[in-house]
Amino acid sequence: MSVRLLFVHGWAFTPAFWEPLAREMGDIPSHRLDLGFFGPERLDAPFDGDEPIVGIGHSLGLMWLLRHGGGPLAGLVSLGGFSLFTAKEDAPCGVSSTAVKAMRRGLGRNPAAVLETFHHNCATPATLCPDFATARPERLAQGLDWLLTWDLRDVLGPQGAIVPAPDAPGIPSGDPRRPGKDAIQPSPTATPSGPVDPAAASSGPTAPAVPLLALAAKDDAIVPPALTAACFTDRATRLEWLPSGGHAFPLTHAQYCARSIRAFLAELAIRP
Repeated sequence: MSVRLLFVHGWAFTPAFWEPLAREMGDIPSHRLDLGFFGPERLDAPFDGDEPIVGIGHSLGLMWLLRHGGGPLAGLVSLGGFSLFTAKEDAPCGVSSTAVKAMRRGLGRNPAAVLETFHHNCATPATLCPDFATARPERLAQGLDWLLTWDLRDVLGPQGAIVPAPDAPGIPSGDPRRPGKDAIQPSPTATPSGPVDPAAASSGPTAPAVPLLALAAKDDAIVPPALTAACFTDRATRLEWLPSGGHAFPLTHAQYCARSIRAFLAELAIRP
């Protein structure tokens, strides 16, 4: 059975972030959501329920998929992602909430300065940075609030199994203000490695396993390696480390990411 890819970018990026990787995966149908940090949100996912969907999230985009897309997905790929970002009492390896709050305050004074510093720390190539002049400070601030408050560690089970979050909306295929309506529905004939059947999920304590591939760079200055390890060790189907690349490694190491994703799809017995 063929597969479709659903890309979700991270904080302070746009769907254009996926251009290099999408070229490498060009033979596979795909769609990119837009979280709206530099223009209107585009959260529609125009897929039917007949083909498996593999969600690919960068950074905050992985959290978005964990929160909104668990049910319909046949697999997940995390690229510099996490299930928790800011430090908690039981997760001291997270990023300091003080730093995130300082960024939020900075958006009210000089958004371009905040974005320039962030992308420098991400190791984003200057030619591939978003146009800071089109930034939406209020939406960026909302994204930082997600990073401050979302804790999706309980959504990940052993070896990548996903437990759909209680009352979490599905991926909207209609009005994003009604996230629970018209969500993508899984195929009623899905196999255990395919999309989750909501009825089956509700009959037991956990949903069927959704395999998870996690890729991360050891020199990521945004997501500490210790946080990546805490989020995915014994929870990802496979955790791979790139020796370098920074937080924006999917931009500069697209071929490596594509090879790993294709191998992951092969393990799922999904035809690219």
